[in-house]
Amino acid sequence: MSESGLYVLLPSRGLRARAADISTSGYLMSLHATAAALASSDPFALPEDVRVIDSVAEDGAKLVEMTDDTRRRLETEQPGVRVEPVRYYQIARAERYRVEAAPPILQASSVLAPSTSVRVVEHGTGQAISGAVVVAFTDFANRFGASGTTDKVGTTHLNFGVPNPRIERLYVYPPLVGYWGAFRSNVTVAQLAVVELTPISSPVTTSLDALVGRGASADGAGVTVAIVDTGVGPHPLLDPVVAGDPDNGEGHGTHVAGIVQAVAGGSVRIRSYRVFGHGALAANFSIAKAIDQAVTDGCDILNLSLKIAGSADSSGLQVDPVVAFALQDAWDAGCLALAAAGNDGRKFVAFPAREPSCVAVSAAGRRGTYPSGSLEEGDALMEPVGRGADDFVAAFSNIGPEVTAIGPGVGVVSTVPGGGFGVMSGTSMACPAVAGVAARLLARTTQLLQMPRDANRAIAIRSLLLRAAQDLGFPREYQGLGLPR
Repeated sequence: MSESGLYVLLPSRGLRARAADISTSGYLMSLHATAAALASSDPFALPEDVRVIDSVAEDGAKLVEMTDDTRRRLETEQPGVRVEPVRYYQIARAERYRVEAAPPILQASSVLAPSTSVRVVEHGTGQAISGAVVVAFTDFANRFGASGTTDKVGTTHLNFGVPNPRIERLYVYPPLVGYWGAFRSNVTVAQLAVVELTPISSPVTTSLDALVGRGASADGAGVTVAIVDTGVGPHPLLDPVVAGDPDNGEGHGTHVAGIVQAVAGGSVRIRSYRVFGHGALAANFSIAKAIDQAVTDGCDILNLSLKIAGSADSSGLQVDPVVAFALQDAWDAGCLALAAAGNDGRKFVAFPAREPSCVAVSAAGRRGTYPSGSLEEGDALMEPVGRGADDFVAAFSNIGPEVTAIGPGVGVVSTVPGGGFGVMSGTSMACPAVAGVAARLLARTTQLLQMPRDANRAIAIRSLLLRAAQDLGFPREYQGLGLPR
């Protein structure tokens, strides 16, 4: 007997069966009804050995568990039903660098080599910072080095396997709340003894202020933005305008929502749909169901600061019909989706950003919008050259012909759960900045906002946003049509 696996059952297109597709609609409805009837008894006793776990709608997509034998039989007996495997997604925040396993000779010598103490403190006060992750590379190309997390007195101990190594690159990732990180290159072990982190409260014109500006308190009125992410809040700046799922504690969704509100204005409405639990991955069915619910809830703009996980297929690209169908349904219902291009270091635009119904957003930065010596200095590249001497396309940002627009994604200060503020970078941050601009523009265009909710409305919102894009002087594959303001 073949092993069971998780699958998504779909109509031939869209998340719900069309009225004319009586056979498919009837089959999906029978699974829904049977699952409901057996929910209080034996959910494993469904016909055809199909266990229904979740459902988008009575006649809509189903998350099921079944064997591969059952899958093959179902595809023969129900040709109108599309069977797709469950795929997983990850948030699109810029990845933290990690140390790989050292060569055996270094591992053996590490027992004898002295450890190096690194103390992380607050700049200006010398206060110890606990929970900071210190990553030091002696060979950055091969990711050899050492890493550790600071304790309650701000100290961690690194063992490089050799005495007094030269450190090619040092990254200090701060705790979620309160600080900018640190970046150093070509430093000695002695220079690692104390690393200072700059508090967020230190004066700096942030990338949001410099590149897209902030909305006024009355801006954004009448517009609802869906955040499909780790959840949002609690945070006193967001609580009055957010409905839906709270943050799972990771903080990503709250940071994203704070960017939307800062750019769109204080009157924008935000609905939170948590698709990431306490793990690093979210299932495609959960994302599709959240998109479907956002459309049902009347959201105007959909923010997807996430990307499909795993390696690319043989074509070099990955596509997920489950989320693609949900996005097409959203488009047909007049809801514009924006998605992060991904943070794989100038590789191809990730799915779902590459989906034609999405606005794919890459990430820009501007020198001077973060403190000297912060992590963000490692994301600044000289090439390609734009119109402004201080502007750059983030080193981590994916690029390609699918890029529609670019937004501020380097060193973005925004809200994190519990009432504080943190710094994050990634196309995850650029995407809600552009979504916030879209909400701000839409709120000022009452006639468009009140259009019937169909594909023409989505086209009009997309057009409104892209007409506001300003050319930063980068090649099209880096910036799309430019930076909307």
